[in-house]
Amino acid sequence: MDYPSALAYLYSFANYEVSAMSPRTDMRLDRMRRLLELAGNPQQRFRSALIAGTKGKGSTAAMLASAVQASGLRTGFYSSPHLTTHRERIRVNSAPISAAELAELIAGVQQLLQAYDPSALGAPTTYELGTLIAFQHFANQAVERAVVEVGLGGRLDATNVLEPDLSIFAPISFDHMAVLGDTLTAIATEKAGIIKERTPIVSAPQEDEALEVLRRIAAERHAPFRIAPPALEAAAPVRLRAGEPLPEVVGQQMTLPGCQSSQYVSAGQPAMLPLLGTHQLVNAGVAAAAARLWEIDDEAIAAGLAKVRWPGRLEIVSKRPLVVTDGAQNVASIEALVAALRRHFDFRRLRIIAGFSADKDIGGIARVLNGLPADVVLTRSQHPRAAEPADLARHFPGARLTRDLSGALATLPAADSPDLTVITGTLFLTGEARVAFGLVPPQDQDPL
Repeated sequence: MDYPSALAYLYSFANYEVSAMSPRTDMRLDRMRRLLELAGNPQQRFRSALIAGTKGKGSTAAMLASAVQASGLRTGFYSSPHLTTHRERIRVNSAPISAAELAELIAGVQQLLQAYDPSALGAPTTYELGTLIAFQHFANQAVERAVVEVGLGGRLDATNVLEPDLSIFAPISFDHMAVLGDTLTAIATEKAGIIKERTPIVSAPQEDEALEVLRRIAAERHAPFRIAPPALEAAAPVRLRAGEPLPEVVGQQMTLPGCQSSQYVSAGQPAMLPLLGTHQLVNAGVAAAAARLWEIDDEAIAAGLAKVRWPGRLEIVSKRPLVVTDGAQNVASIEALVAALRRHFDFRRLRIIAGFSADKDIGGIARVLNGLPADVVLTRSQHPRAAEPADLARHFPGARLTRDLSGALATLPAADSPDLTVITGTLFLTGEARVAFGLVPPQDQDPL
């Protein structure tokens, strides 16, 4: 089975009409446990940390994995969705699974499913099979620690079959309400489903309603609970001016409360977190606290955070003209994006190129974006769940409509323009932007 055929087989289990965003979704852990049993329970062959939350869980997971890897431990990292290739989702020591390895594992799953009876537990999903493959790869690669990002919610997510060393929570806010509930209490309850008996918990600072849920369930399960303080700025925020030369490395210097290394240094220099926004300082604090519970020393934490790479999050994809892409896709993440733009960028005029998945709170997102003095260009990604620009237009009076990202990019200003362009609304659109600006080699682009 070659790689394109293998991917086609894996995605044949996806149903975009009854998707992970639908209240009709058949989410259940007994099916995932049965699949793992047929595969020989690979998840029992490595230690893990499980990370849930609404915004920042991917960034937090990437930071933790980088710190663990810097300590010398063989590190697995599983996240979703991907930007341009499914191989991004499954990494060992930062390296994505190869096309040949992924194709071989998918072929193995095809054989495994011959022994699986869907009449009892239902047909598996693409996400469940992808999670199974990730765990098999980690076991095959003798991973010592695996950092695993929850896909949706927590309680019934396929990743929650793990018995992790740590349960970690990024900030919890509103998203996927059709599945998780329309109150913060309901959403936090679903996410708190990853809390295990007597397993330590590290959480970002939370809204009171969510924090009450986490504390209550932690107490019920006798799980030690701590809130990680954010990292602190060690210098004034970097300011990037459109139309002018930019620094070679873009990020923010920071210190961490309780860090034992001198002024939180790496190789004699203040550690640079190569991600922008105060929300990333929150995520860095959570990642560092979790790493310490895994007995990772502060020098490795410093080195790992300084090297973390997490594309598509306030990423500069063009310097001339200045273009930034960010996969913000709910109200809280859009608010964080807007705050970061105000904090780190100087420009004459702002242009927002936006496309969203149809299931998102587009009205709420529009209320945030419409508060900016900006020109808005509405477009769509190539993903089946993408909302049509014409359907978005009622939320964005006066916006320009384009049928796809290439049409939207035709509106970019001249190379020396002092204007800033931001491409946002979904990671799917962000992935397309990275391809359009030549940041993704052909081997890292999956066939459509």
